[in-house]
Amino acid sequence: MIETKPPKSKGSAALAWIAASFLFSVCVHALGVLLAQSWSDWRMANEPLHSFMETSGGVIGLGVSLLLVVMDRLGRGTSCNSPLVFGLVVMSVLDTLHAVVPPGESFVWLHSMATFAGGALFATVLLIKSRSGGYRLNLAASVVLMGVAVALPYAPSFAIKMVSEGSFTPAAIFLNIGGGALMLAAALKYTHHYFRTQNTDDLLFAVHCLLFGGAAIMFEQSQLWDFSWWWWHGLRLIAYVVALSFAIQSMLQLQLEARQPAIGRAHVGPRLGEEQSRGTSPRDALRAAGDGRAHALLDRRPLREDHRRERRVLSSERLHA
Repeated sequence: MIETKPPKSKGSAALAWIAASFLFSVCVHALGVLLAQSWSDWRMANEPLHSFMETSGGVIGLGVSLLLVVMDRLGRGTSCNSPLVFGLVVMSVLDTLHAVVPPGESFVWLHSMATFAGGALFATVLLIKSRSGGYRLNLAASVVLMGVAVALPYAPSFAIKMVSEGSFTPAAIFLNIGGGALMLAAALKYTHHYFRTQNTDDLLFAVHCLLFGGAAIMFEQSQLWDFSWWWWHGLRLIAYVVALSFAIQSMLQLQLEARQPAIGRAHVGPRLGEEQSRGTSPRDALRAAGDGRAHALLDRRPLREDHRRERRVLSSERLHA
């Protein structure tokens, strides 16, 4: 497939979009840090609200991953779908498990592994060269990461301590910041894909990875139930909503494309039948039907040549008149 460089105007629009996205992310995180300093003593231990936020994100993530599989089979979606499919599935499952366990070691472990596993799977976009490539790699990585995340809490001799004296341990911080850094790397790669292909889905998921990465890096500045903790939970939910916007946009586009041929046939069909019943040739019958969609069914070049020829004849007749 021969790739062409996007027009300068489109490149400028893309650059503006990306700059705005990065600026928005930086401003949101800076605002979170400032508010956290002002409300450093604020705490809100609300397990039902937390469970609702995490479960909502998990459900959205699973739905979007399923739609990405469908889009991939149609040759659509991003320039590289498998990292997002598997990353969203693993993150969604682990986030949902995190939502239903009580606060404690497993509570922090499942969230930290969701972030790290999601970042590691998203970052495989750096290794994959095609839209539908990397399914075996990501499937194997997903099985390993999911197995470790679910099994390790039940093996006390191998369990990694996540909380110590009310603060997160270096291991918990490493998993979250490491996962966040990998998500930011994935965001840069999807941004690169957007400049190369002008596929808006690439840009959408670049923003998605950017928000997840920023939220993960904020983890180190938070404590359980404090303002920063709730702030980055909100950012993660926004990242899932960005993915949901992709799902809604894609479904509407597929519905529109499915309806267009039917609309064209319903509009052109009756008049086309009338013209053909009069013995009109197929090309003239389509032209007589008078619908732009019908013209798209034929090669436009011969029609344009006929139109030019007719204009030349008319001009010649006017000159001789």
